[in-house]
Amino acid sequence: MWRYLGLSTVTFNDVVERIGITILNSLLYYTVSSQLHISQFLLFGEVIVIVISALLPFIAAPALILIYVVTDNFAEILSGSPGSYLPLTNVVDATIMIIFLFIVPIVTQIRMLSMQGFLTSASVLGVLFSPILLTSGLSERGRGVRANIYSSLPALYVPFLYIANSILGGNSPILSLVRGWMLLLGVVLLILASVLFSLNNPASLTGVIPAYLGAWLTTGLSPLSLLIVGSAVIGGLINGVPLLISELRTVSETKSGIMKEKNEAISEVEGKLILVNNIRGGASDLPVELINAVSEAESLLKASLAEVTACKDQRCLVKALEKFRSNVDQVDKLINDAVFNVVIDYNSVVANLRKYGINAEEIPTPPRIRLTEQDVNTIVKIINTIDRSVYLTANTVNNVLDGIEKVIGGKYNRFYLTDYKSLNSVTKVFSDESIRKASEECLSMEADLLRELRMKGFEDKRVDLVRKLNKTMIETFSLDKLRETVNLSNQVKSLLNEYFSALETKKEELAKMGLPEVREYIKVMDDLSFTTSSNLPTCEVVKRVYSLIRVINDVDEMVADVDSVLSLFQLLDGLKDVIAVKLEEEKCVSLYDLGIDPKYVRYVTSWLSSRGLPTVAEQDKICKGT
Repeated sequence: MWRYLGLSTVTFNDVVERIGITILNSLLYYTVSSQLHISQFLLFGEVIVIVISALLPFIAAPALILIYVVTDNFAEILSGSPGSYLPLTNVVDATIMIIFLFIVPIVTQIRMLSMQGFLTSASVLGVLFSPILLTSGLSERGRGVRANIYSSLPALYVPFLYIANSILGGNSPILSLVRGWMLLLGVVLLILASVLFSLNNPASLTGVIPAYLGAWLTTGLSPLSLLIVGSAVIGGLINGVPLLISELRTVSETKSGIMKEKNEAISEVEGKLILVNNIRGGASDLPVELINAVSEAESLLKASLAEVTACKDQRCLVKALEKFRSNVDQVDKLINDAVFNVVIDYNSVVANLRKYGINAEEIPTPPRIRLTEQDVNTIVKIINTIDRSVYLTANTVNNVLDGIEKVIGGKYNRFYLTDYKSLNSVTKVFSDESIRKASEECLSMEADLLRELRMKGFEDKRVDLVRKLNKTMIETFSLDKLRETVNLSNQVKSLLNEYFSALETKKEELAKMGLPEVREYIKVMDDLSFTTSSNLPTCEVVKRVYSLIRVINDVDEMVADVDSVLSLFQLLDGLKDVIAVKLEEEKCVSLYDLGIDPKYVRYVTSWLSSRGLPTVAEQDKICKGT
């Protein structure tokens, strides 16, 4: 419905036109009703005219103009007065009025979609105080110069009507000519005012001057008349209010644009500050170089934030943003250089550690770093990789030290590192002569021990372990060698424990031999089993075992020969008397003569001695002892 009433999009000019048309139509209706002597319906008619003019001005305006023209020129005929006739002057007047006050505004309405022409045509009639609105139509802003010129053309009605009446009325030609030219000059001034009012800048307000003069000359009223002065003022207001609104809107939009740009700039700076804080918070321990770079970057960005926040105008904001861009470039360089130096220094430390067999993770040199979310993630990843490498390296060396303490004994300081630059301190382990010497001596002793022990039933394990020990001993001293030393020492201790446990299971069979040394051997084996399962350093265990190699090998041999020895003892029990006689007579007896393998000579002498027949072994013979 609003679209049909022309109210779908209402502008300032539309409001001016509707108000102006409504006022002028109400004045025209008042005049018409007076002429037709229908004043008894004046109030009701005025309400109808006002409502229709406000809602349908494009219909009400031409209708009221046409009604006024007819009424003004043909009122007597319409009233039906006897003897009424139609003067020629009325016909001429009506024709001029229809042309300039009806047809011209209609053309303006059709071509320019504007009611401006009817504002001028209704005002120029001079009904009551209507001249005060004479410039309201031609002073509109935004309609365009053609629309404003068209809207001023109805004012031609005044000079044309005057000239026509002067000719028909027989007035003085000179006076008529002068007055006619003054009226035409007034219209020309109104047209000039309409052109000036159409300008799209503050200079349009200069149209008030020709508008004032044109209204004065056209209406013929006093130049100090409130209607003339008011007409110029209203024209200036109608033209100036949109200008003021436009300027205020421009100022508001400019301010809004500045605020928007300022807020965007603040958001951008704060975004950079968040990224800087993400670097600081992305890792527990930042390298000193990066800490310094981040602190300086934060200072630069905070300075930019303060400058942007303090700006009140576009010029300041542009300057602050230029400084911010410069600071961002500087921040990018600071961060990039710091990360690059950290990676290079860290990789140098890693290269040095690898000389000692410590395989820390190397970091590829990143491409150019900028303060972006993606690059910040790269930085955090690099720092976390370094932190992880520091932790793992220190943990690896500390674990090896734990093992070394269990192998060679002693107490060694652990490494608690927080900075990759302190990683080189772990190489002190390899410059510690006591660790190197003790670990190599331990390896050598373990190899010698395993080579000399018989370890019946464990030969394969023993031989394999000796081979590994020999291989490790010739390697360059490094973390890998220390780690392997700990590993092999643990294997040696485990093998000894397993071996002695196996010998422990033969204690009862050994005890059956009844030999004097067996009891001592069993005690020694119990002690060795306890030793190998104790928390003593492995090298100390090996050293104690090494001191009892002869006893262990004897026990090993006894265990291997236990069944044969027990059978031997049964044989000796039957030959005891024979052996005693022969020893008495011959002093020595060959084991071959007794049918005994000489390898068992030690068992024979031990058994005979334990039976009260002291003997000693001499090669494959037993001889009487003392």
